[in-house]
Amino acid sequence: MEDNVGEKISENPVNTKSENISNEIIPIDEIDNVAPKQETENMEEHYHPDLHHKPKPGKEYLLEFLMIFLAVTMGFFAESFREHLTERTKEREFIKSMIEDLKSDSAFLDISINQRILFHITWMDSTIHLLQMPALNGKDREVYRAFFLATSWTYNFHPSQRTQQEIGAHERNL
Repeated sequence: MEDNVGEKISENPVNTKSENISNEIIPIDEIDNVAPKQETENMEEHYHPDLHHKPKPGKEYLLEFLMIFLAVTMGFFAESFREHLTERTKEREFIKSMIEDLKSDSAFLDISINQRILFHITWMDSTIHLLQMPALNGKDREVYRAFFLATSWTYNFHPSQRTQQEIGAHERNL
């Protein structure tokens, strides 16, 4: 009966797939007794690359050096260009911010020049007119009020420092 099993196995086309598999039929009883040497003979061989290099000519070393030098140099230039782009973007933001500051400062000065100064000039004229009147008796309060409003400059111009402070903070971070 064992011989019939062996014949059926050898006729099976699945067993003849690979060239590395031996055509030798091993009975089932002897499978456990197969020697390790026989297993290693049927295994695929993997070749390791030759790690012993021949000395390279000087031109190859020079070429490798130039390639590495070029790669590092290109990396440096790329980083420098990227920093340039970010600084340029930041510069544009500072310019926009400074334009906003100048607009608010010029609006304040426009109001001061065109409205408040005219207000004070009007009260100065009133003060002069009151002081030129022949009878000032009982008009002390009016003269004082007109003189006070004409000469009290209650507003001071303080230019916006926001952008300058941002630029200073940016420079300290560099």
